[in-house]
Amino acid sequence: MRQLKTTQLWLLSIALTTLCFSVSGYSQDLAEAKQLCGDLTAANRAMAKKAGYDVDKVCSEVSTASVTKAAVPAAPKVARETVSAPIEVKTEVVKDAPAPVTVAVAVAPVAVAGVGAPAPASTLKPFGYDLFANAPTTFAPAASIPVSADYLLGPGDTLDILFYGKNNSSFSLEINREGFVDFPELGPVGLAGLNYGEAKEMLQTRIAAQIVGTKVSISMGSLRSMQIFVLGEAFKPGAYTVSSLSTITHALVSSGGVSDIGSLRKIQLKRQGKLVATLDLYDLLLAGDTSNDIRVQAADVIYIPTVGDLVSIEGQVLRPAIYELKGGESIQDLVNLSGGLGPKAFASSARILRISDTGFMTVLDVDLTKDDRAQVSLNNGDHLSIDSIVNRKESVVTLSGHVYHPGQFAWQEGMTVSDLMQQMGEMRAGLDLNYATITRQDPVTGYLSAVAVNPNNVLANIDGEADRVLHDNDVLQLFSIDGNRAAQLGGLIGALNSQYRAGELPQVATITGARLSGTFPITLDMRLSDLVAAAGGVRSDYADLDYSVLVREDIDAMGDIEVLPVSLGNILNKQGGADDYRVQPKDRLMIFKFDENKAATLAGVVAELRSQAKLDNTPKIVSSGGTVRFPGFYPLVTGMSVSDLIVLSGGLIESAYSQSAEIARIDLTNPDRAISSILLSSLDSASSSMLEPSDFVEFRTLPDYRETQTISLEGEFVFPGVYAFNKNETLTSVIQRAGGFTNEAFVAGSVFLRESLKLREQQEMERLSRALNDAISADRLTDVNSDIEVDESQVALQRQAVATLSSLEAVGRLVIPLADMLDFNAEDILLKSNDRLLIPKYSQEVTLIGEVQRPTSFMFNPRFSQADYLMQGGGVKDSADKRGIYVVKASGEVIMPNRGFFKFRSAQSSIGPGDTIVVPL
Repeated sequence: MRQLKTTQLWLLSIALTTLCFSVSGYSQDLAEAKQLCGDLTAANRAMAKKAGYDVDKVCSEVSTASVTKAAVPAAPKVARETVSAPIEVKTEVVKDAPAPVTVAVAVAPVAVAGVGAPAPASTLKPFGYDLFANAPTTFAPAASIPVSADYLLGPGDTLDILFYGKNNSSFSLEINREGFVDFPELGPVGLAGLNYGEAKEMLQTRIAAQIVGTKVSISMGSLRSMQIFVLGEAFKPGAYTVSSLSTITHALVSSGGVSDIGSLRKIQLKRQGKLVATLDLYDLLLAGDTSNDIRVQAADVIYIPTVGDLVSIEGQVLRPAIYELKGGESIQDLVNLSGGLGPKAFASSARILRISDTGFMTVLDVDLTKDDRAQVSLNNGDHLSIDSIVNRKESVVTLSGHVYHPGQFAWQEGMTVSDLMQQMGEMRAGLDLNYATITRQDPVTGYLSAVAVNPNNVLANIDGEADRVLHDNDVLQLFSIDGNRAAQLGGLIGALNSQYRAGELPQVATITGARLSGTFPITLDMRLSDLVAAAGGVRSDYADLDYSVLVREDIDAMGDIEVLPVSLGNILNKQGGADDYRVQPKDRLMIFKFDENKAATLAGVVAELRSQAKLDNTPKIVSSGGTVRFPGFYPLVTGMSVSDLIVLSGGLIESAYSQSAEIARIDLTNPDRAISSILLSSLDSASSSMLEPSDFVEFRTLPDYRETQTISLEGEFVFPGVYAFNKNETLTSVIQRAGGFTNEAFVAGSVFLRESLKLREQQEMERLSRALNDAISADRLTDVNSDIEVDESQVALQRQAVATLSSLEAVGRLVIPLADMLDFNAEDILLKSNDRLLIPKYSQEVTLIGEVQRPTSFMFNPRFSQADYLMQGGGVKDSADKRGIYVVKASGEVIMPNRGFFKFRSAQSSIGPGDTIVVPL
């Protein structure tokens, strides 16, 4: 007996060792180990403990191993493409997996029409098929799923039995093929055909009666697997092994689901050739109803027929799609299938696109608010479209612009501007109370128009004439004093520009030169003064109140423009007067500054006038020249005279001859030749000549008029400064007016500068730089073509010398014998404007530069000659050009050395104070 028990313990150890090395160790050894664990008594446990075995731990591991083996890992999911939710399938290697696992990666759905779907529904997807987008290949028995009491037991099911009380033991019993289990101390017990609750109650009753003092706990162990058939329009029809707990839907998912042409509403469960149940997946998808999703049994057949009648729905519903009919559904049933109407659905406006008996498409209007229309039966291929409500608000007015709380408010019949302004609360700082607009939309055409409002007049006289009545959907827009109101009105201006018809002009007008220039809508009875107010008015220091221009477009004359003179002062002082024209479509009011060049501002208008000139007339343009501030071309306005042209040209300058002007006129009335004539016109506003197209007016200069010309005397003068001089006045005359020179004046070192000479020298230096550059480039090209090696360093030095020459700034010095001029021994100089004379203080040094041993400056010695100064500097270098030594006198004059047998020294060639001796290389 002892030997037997030792053998049993050895078998348990072998079973556990096998399980540790292989999951496939679920074999006969494991079954025998479970049997032994169930047969152990208290004496056996004590013996095993003495032998060094923990039997309870071993049996616990055997039971765990059994459960682990029974719970086979779920098979990987297979991704498939359905007509509802197409996906992209790719294979990825999953870590710790024995083989590559197919992983489904969702992509954006594409439009797939189901079989039999109506043509308009080509962008819709059939409903429900995405349920099977990801499905496992099979369902194996699961140990963790609770088993209900009505579960029907059969061969292959396992019961876990635990005895406690007088007898403590646990074991698992499997129902054999005959439906029996070999129960310890009870013998064979038939369980097949009983449900779990019945079997449990029966076993507890028998154990209580036959095994005294022992109680039992019974639970389900591993469940049996069984084979069923999924046929018809399945994604992958065939035989499948599923758990005994599986239902129809489990089996469908196991087979990959329904194919694209399979029915979702008439799935049949057949058992032994008889129809057991019909499953409608719409009940499961739409209501979560699983009452018809019954459990399958071994050898059951799930049959999926082809899809039935199809209809589609789109528009304002929650779930637009293609739906399958079971038969007899109405329009309202289809709306319910789609989730009901959307929040913006217009139930009174729907239509069905239907295939008529003649084979053509027809339309059936549907009002879903009426029961008789909603209950109309559907036909195969019907397409229901439900419209949305019009995105338009009614019975509202809008307050926008420069307010604290812009928004929409309820509109009531008879509501006025003051009523709406009272709802805006406190006025925002900087609000313009002189101009506001009401944007109004025609309810029939949808065209926009603008109405001007003066908030000041509204608040001063509520319910008065200025307090306009608001219409439904009106928009009251208020502006700030300094805001960009043209930009705020951009939307309205754009609509007005786009909605005008052929033969009309857009109801907009433009103003330039105002405080807030821009384009504004034309309102009812709008005048130029209203346009100025819309643009924020004008400033007194900005606008030319005497002269402005109104450019008007004539649509009857093929878009030609007409220019009208406007007195802005008369408009502002007498609103509604003769000068305050009514604004017409596309009018352009141009306001000018006092000092503005109107010729430049009106250049665009002049170009338009030129372009519209025809063969039988000349452009309505006149031009001014001569002694006016802004000579140029100007538009010819009706009744324009020479005095008007003077105003437009900025007025006469101080040198103008104010008595008359010359008019150059061309007469083109003779088609054979042009006749030119010169006319004299008085400049008096009452008698000045009237102008004609293409006239040129030359304003003459006053005889003997010359601008004030000055000379600057700087340095050692008694009264240095800027002096005006008369025509033909000389330099010595101005020196005498300046009081002569001071005692420290060095007249021999005077510097005389002239502006015209400076300009000429600068031009000559630039010309020389260009010539040298060209010469260097030409020499380099010649060397290259002659295969002579180019000395790049020498070229760089030449370029640097040219660059240095280009950077030099001209001085404009004129060497003058000032001392001789003062002694009347030389001709005096006639002065020119902006001349400068600089007299330095007395200089006592003589400077020695160039190729000498010690270039420096020495004190002037009247006894020293040029050679003496050279000896003072250590003598000349060997590299010096002894025959080229020259002297630069303090006055700027250059004295070259005397050559020949007879060398006479003159006073001019002697070295004086301030001179510079130059020894060249």
